[in-house]
Amino acid sequence: MTTSIDQARQGRERTAPPARPFFFPGNRIGVLLLHGFAGSIADLREFGRVASEQGYSVLGARLAGHGMSTRDLHETVAEDWLASARNALYRLREWCDVIVIVGESMGGLLGLRLAREERSIRGLILLAPPFRLKQERLRAIVSRLLPPTVAWRKSWVDERRARRGSLRRVTSAAYRELMRIVATERQLLTTVAVPVLAIFSSKDFVTGGSSQSVLQQPLPSELVRTVVIDEPIHHINEARDRERLFHLMTDFIAQVT
Repeated sequence: MTTSIDQARQGRERTAPPARPFFFPGNRIGVLLLHGFAGSIADLREFGRVASEQGYSVLGARLAGHGMSTRDLHETVAEDWLASARNALYRLREWCDVIVIVGESMGGLLGLRLAREERSIRGLILLAPPFRLKQERLRAIVSRLLPPTVAWRKSWVDERRARRGSLRRVTSAAYRELMRIVATERQLLTTVAVPVLAIFSSKDFVTGGSSQSVLQQPLPSELVRTVVIDEPIHHINEARDRERLFHLMTDFIAQVT
C-alpha cells in the first residue's frame, strides 16, 4: 500500500502526539519497539529511553491505523500492521547491523513474523504476548456474529491512556484481524530460531495468564527465557518493579548482540 506525501502528513497531524513514532540514534545495534493492538508506542517510550542511554539506536514504530481513531483502525487489516512493522525494521536496518525487537502484546507477534524473514534480527523480547486471549472462543464467536462496524469498549483504557494514543473502542472487524494474527503465530511457534525473552503477568487481564504455557510447550528451554510477575496488568511499563525488568531486557540485548 503506497501513501502520498500529503496523506502521510495528514496522518501525522491526526495522530496523538505521544503515539507518534520516534528515533533515538546511537550505535550500530538497533532496538525496534512495536506496540500492541489499539495501543500506542507511548507505552514503550520509557524503555526506549533506557535502551538509548545504553548506547543503542532505538526506533519506536506506529502501526497503521493506530494512535488516531476507531475508524482509522477499522479501515486497516493485519497486513497493514505487519507492513508498518516491516517498514520500520527496514529503516532501522539502514542505521544498524543487528537488531533486537521488543514487542508488546500484538507487537510481539509481529516481531515473531519479522524474525522469520530478516536475518539481522538477533533476539526477541516479548512483553505479554497474547498467544491465547482471555475468553478467546467466546470473543471469536461474538466478533463473527456482530456486524463488522460494531465497536467494542476497552474497559481498561482510561482517560490517561487515551491521551497517550490508545483507543477506547475497537470494531469487530479490527478484533477479527487481531484474532487472525494470534492464531497464525500460535501455530508457527515451532519455527522460532532466535533467542527469546518473554515477560508475562500471571494476572494479565487480556490473556488471563495462559500464554506462558503456549510459548513454552513447542520451544526448547535453551532458546526461551520466561519471567513471570504477579500483578493485574498487561502493560509491562506499569509494573511496580519495571526498573528490574528493564535491566533484564537490556542485559538480554547485550547478550544476544
